[in-house]
Amino acid sequence: MTVSRLVKPHWIAILALGIPDPTAARARPVPSGACEIHVWPSARLNSLTEGAIWNNVIDSAITPHGPRVTERAVPRSALDPEEQRQHLKTINFAVLLKTPEAVVTIHAEESKRRANMPVGGRQTISTAACYVELTIAKNFFSRSPMAGRMLRSLVILDNFGSQQLPERSFVAWADTRLHIFPAKRPKDEPAAAAELAAAFKANLNKFIGYALAPPRKT
Repeated sequence: MTVSRLVKPHWIAILALGIPDPTAARARPVPSGACEIHVWPSARLNSLTEGAIWNNVIDSAITPHGPRVTERAVPRSALDPEEQRQHLKTINFAVLLKTPEAVVTIHAEESKRRANMPVGGRQTISTAACYVELTIAKNFFSRSPMAGRMLRSLVILDNFGSQQLPERSFVAWADTRLHIFPAKRPKDEPAAAAELAAAFKANLNKFIGYALAPPRKT
C-alpha cells in the first residue's frame, strides 16, 4: 500500500455503497462489476483565528469571547453535514476521478476514517472489484491578518481497487479565499452562503487535482 504524504494542497473523494436500501421504494441496483465511489461529509465547520492577541484560537469565530464583537461570528449551521451532502450531490465525482461509469454514493453517517490513523479497511460491506472512498475529514474557516479569510478542507482519498485495504491513499489540504463570508449584514447572508458553498466545491476539485497529479520527478 502506498501512502502519499500530507501536503498543504488537498483533495477528497467519495465512494458509493452498492447495497440497495431495503426500506427504499425501489433502490437502483448496482451493475455487476461497476466501480463504486463512496463519499463522506465532515462534521460541522470549525474555525481558527490567528492574530497578535487571539492566536490559534479554535472556534473563536464561531463562539466570540465576552465583549469581543469586532469579529464576525460564523453561523453554527454553516457547512453542517446535511448542507455538505446537498453540495456533494452536485459534484460529478465519477468524471473527476476518471471513472465515468462509476456509481457514486453520498453517505449520511459519520465516517470512521481519520487522517492520522491507519486505514482499517473499507467503510462499507461492498465487495466491488473497483472501489474508492473519499472522506472529508475537516472543514476549517480560517482567519488571520496575513492570509485573510479562507475555507480549508482536509480530504482523504483511498483507492482500494479490488482489495480490502487501500492500494493507494492520499491525504491533503485544499483552501480557497473568502471575501464575503461571514456576512457583515443580514442582506449579505445569501451571497456569503453562496460563496462558502462555492469554496467548498472548489476545495474538492483542487484536492482531486492534487491526488491525480503525476508524481514529481526526483
